[in-house]
Amino acid sequence: ITPERSVFFNNFGLNGDEGIMPYGQLFDADNGVSRIQYAAGIFNGNRNGFAANQDGKFFAGFLNFHPFGGSEGSILENFNVGGSVLPGNNSQPALPATLRTVQATTGNATFGTPFLTLSDKAMESGPMAFWDLHVAWFYQQLALISEWQSGYQDYSLNTNQATRSMHTRVPVQSWYLEAGYLLTGETRSQVGIVKPLRPFSMRPGQFGPGAWEVFGRYDFLDVGSQIFTNGIAGTAGNANRLWQSDVGLTWHMTQYVKMFFDWHHDEFNNPVTYNTTNNVPKGAGITTSNTLWWRLQLFF
Repeated sequence: ITPERSVFFNNFGLNGDEGIMPYGQLFDADNGVSRIQYAAGIFNGNRNGFAANQDGKFFAGFLNFHPFGGSEGSILENFNVGGSVLPGNNSQPALPATLRTVQATTGNATFGTPFLTLSDKAMESGPMAFWDLHVAWFYQQLALISEWQSGYQDYSLNTNQATRSMHTRVPVQSWYLEAGYLLTGETRSQVGIVKPLRPFSMRPGQFGPGAWEVFGRYDFLDVGSQIFTNGIAGTAGNANRLWQSDVGLTWHMTQYVKMFFDWHHDEFNNPVTYNTTNNVPKGAGITTSNTLWWRLQLFF
């Protein structure tokens, strides 16, 4: 619903990895709605990348319950609850080496404010495990989604044999709540394509405004203070806790094309170093950041 996924996912989740994953649906109700959706897979890549830099494998599992899927017309018909898990084992340079506010793990290095930069000797070393619980509810024009996300990552320093064998376990906690509301009368039963009642058109006699949706999200991330021990990261210019707010508007021009207009605001528990030549002197610390962005998405 928002232009980017959560700050937790963008910095700690798998994305674009090679592997094998069976998935499907179970227990169809009388109206054809499946009460359970599942997916489980084994992957051998690294975060947001196809190339495997190590032999360690990742398991990813997802389970969603749609308990009232057979209650057609009920206010709870499109209520969902479930969760996912992501355990694995690592032995590679830290990825991401710099955590950012809005970009996926190895995305554009100039977009999104960097808030936590690890040592250039930091390694992902040993086990990791992440998990989440989610709740989603869709009713007519309204969508509400929330997740609690948690887990840990083991790090070490690649300086000598002693430091490589000394692991630092860093816990991670996060949650968010987001909502969207379609202003032009369309309804939705899940996250996915919105088909406008009147697709955008400027043709005489066939004018259509498309579908317009307002959205908002509040997002929180806490990376354990253990990240500042044993040389994994320094405290100067880094923050391990942030609060995010998004408010915006989505224009679904057709079911295949949409535009996002979003104001994104971040607050950090420590001043972070952000190089800029505009209002903030280069190298100065900032405790808040703001981004105004426009994004065009094409579905094909």
